[in-house]
Amino acid sequence: ALLDHIANAKNFIIVLSPHSLDRCHGDHYIQDWVHKEVHKAVVSKRNIIPVLDEQFEWPDSDKLPESIRSVTQFNGVAWSHMYQDAAIDKIVQFMEVDAPVTPIQAALPATLELLRQQQPVDESAKSGSASTLTSSSSSLYRRSSSTGDRPVRATLASVKLLST
Repeated sequence: ALLDHIANAKNFIIVLSPHSLDRCHGDHYIQDWVHKEVHKAVVSKRNIIPVLDEQFEWPDSDKLPESIRSVTQFNGVAWSHMYQDAAIDKIVQFMEVDAPVTPIQAALPATLELLRQQQPVDESAKSGSASTLTSSSSSLYRRSSSTGDRPVRATLASVKLLST
């Protein structure tokens, strides 16, 4: 179901914390969930928007599987809690590409504003994995390798903490 949401979404936002792509190294059979999600976004030609934690560093592209290497070439948004409004504005700007807009996509900026107003994610979230946000027919969904699909319940102000 999640991969279908990715295939049908206009945008694919991947939140990258330190070492979040490490599990993709040597994953030749696309078994890791981060690899599966990025691969689906690439082959579906989604608008991929990496959101980079302040400590995230891109791995050498030759260490990533061929199917997702191109993600290292996409423009990303450097996340900063100090400049979170500017980072969110940049994410929205990257989401506004020239393509047909569905009603849910038109509502997405308002959804992002609502997310800004919610309570932040628990500060005890650990780094080392990636989470993705995709737009679906009725809401944004968060996916991490350990928690499965669930509606996003975090502010974009705490987007770096979405990696659990």
